Amino acid sequence: MVTVSVVALSIWGNRDAAAQESLRVCAGSPIPSNHVVTGYFKTSNCPASRAAWNTIEITDAAGVSALRVCEKQRTPQGYVVTAYSKTAACAPNSPTVAPWNTKMITQLTALPEMRICGGQGVPAGYVVTAYTKTAACAPGAQRVAPWDTITLTQVMDAVSMNVCEKQPTPPDYVVTGYSKTAACAPNSQTVAPWNTKTLTRYAGTASMQICGGQRVPPGFVVTGYAKTPRCEPGGQKVSPWNTIVMAQFADVESIQVCEKQGAPPGFVVTAQTVTAACAPNSPKTASWNTKTLTRRQ
Repeated sequence: MVTVSVVALSIWGNRDAAAQESLRVCAGSPIPSNHVVTGYFKTSNCPASRAAWNTIEITDAAGVSALRVCEKQRTPQGYVVTAYSKTAACAPNSPTVAPWNTKMITQLTALPEMRICGGQGVPAGYVVTAYTKTAACAPGAQRVAPWDTITLTQVMDAVSMNVCEKQPTPPDYVVTGYSKTAACAPNSQTVAPWNTKTLTRYAGTASMQICGGQRVPPGFVVTGYAKTPRCEPGGQKVSPWNTIVMAQFADVESIQVCEKQGAPPGFVVTAQTVTAACAPNSPKTASWNTKTLTRRQ
């Protein structure tokens, strides 16, 4: 059990949820788990100090949707920083010239979309869909930066969505297009051919086209190659193809697939031929580029 020296009881009002009790403890006292520092004060109840403060105000963050906390402490798990500011409560432990001494932390409660300040990791289950500059996050960012705020969108079961570059593709999704959007531009080079990728959920689809340069998901085989405008920005312009046509094989007895891939378990090769669908990724002089797979009886 953690013991603290309680010197006063007060209510901290900077929360969106119902107000919770805060405790003022003397400097050097251990801080209980789930608690955050929400203020520094000079009181007669605690030992005298040359410092500008000798008392800490702590607040239990459990179950609080949002609250302001002082700098120089980690953001609790399950929370993200959504604003920076200067407050009198946190000032005693911060340089006077500092642009901020307080951060607003907001609980991740399955919100479909939210804005968070830059410089922190993207929470699991979310993707970045925009970069902007906001007054809320400006004090904690470099003033010359073209953005200081990230828009997060929850992936959930979205069929398709546009997300900014420089982030991995979430599980169960594939890239089906590349484009340039104003939403993602602040974190992209102006001359880049694309800054946004379209993600599409592949579960439940019998056949679909995906952009090249990514793995074919489990349960699918490649049945063709094509050149499409939506995948052009992310591919090599001189390449004869930038798009992969893939199909599920779970419920088929026989299927034609392109070369350069093995037969899935339970299938055998029963024919080899040349098709236009597989030609873009095969030498023109090849005697075959397509094989027929038949389910083994």
